[in-house]
Amino acid sequence: MPLSQVKPGNEFCPEFLGLKQLMILIAVIGLCGYFLWKTVNKFHDMLDVMIRETILARDITLEHEDIDIIERLERNNMVSEVKISDTSPFIGKTIGDTRLRTRTGATILFILRRENPIDPDPAVRIETGDVLILLGNDEARYNAQTYLNQ
Repeated sequence: MPLSQVKPGNEFCPEFLGLKQLMILIAVIGLCGYFLWKTVNKFHDMLDVMIRETILARDITLEHEDIDIIERLERNNMVSEVKISDTSPFIGKTIGDTRLRTRTGATILFILRRENPIDPDPAVRIETGDVLILLGNDEARYNAQTYLNQ
């Protein structure tokens, strides 16, 4: 039926469009919507990962005053370094997973990873060769070193 013969008020679903064609049209629109949703969802997941990696990878910069405080703590024998060995049970685990302060009394001031200082956020994962700069009394620092490199 030519378009000129379509009855007024029936423009949305003209008579020449049968039920089969209408169902195919709805299926095609549904598939397009599904693939658009999948694409947007995938983009959202990639963006979420990029944001999380950026937040977790942020490096801290040590100010001059921070270095002076650390040097004073070292002179008073309150700070020590613990290098994570390749046999440590905490490789791949997060700082929070260690529960270091609760179990030993030592506090991680920062982490040196390939000579770059990293903020000891609880979500940071420990890697082989990381050097943890610890604050605490002699016993706490000794317990932390023993605990981290069991």
